[in-house]
Amino acid sequence: MVYNGFMTTLPGKHFKNTHTGEILAQSVEVCSGCYINFATTEAGDKHRVGAFGKDRHCITPEEANLIKLVNDHGAVIYKRRNDPDPRWNFKIVYA
Repeated sequence: MVYNGFMTTLPGKHFKNTHTGEILAQSVEVCSGCYINFATTEAGDKHRVGAFGKDRHCITPEEANLIKLVNDHGAVIYKRRNDPDPRWNFKIVYA
């Protein structure tokens, strides 16, 4: 297992969010501020607002107009509306 602060590598090319315990697929980003899972770096960046070093903070995925997905392990992951669907098995929970 490899630990990078936010995710632990599990056998079978999966990762575990070390703060929430959710099992993630590859290429998922975990926010260092609120530990929410995102399908892309751009989706994660969209939920961070404010000036760097001053008032940078997280807003909810709903406020950022992100789409909620659930992977086959039950982990919640958010993506931008224009992002391609992830390569893993997901169900769109709401649009």
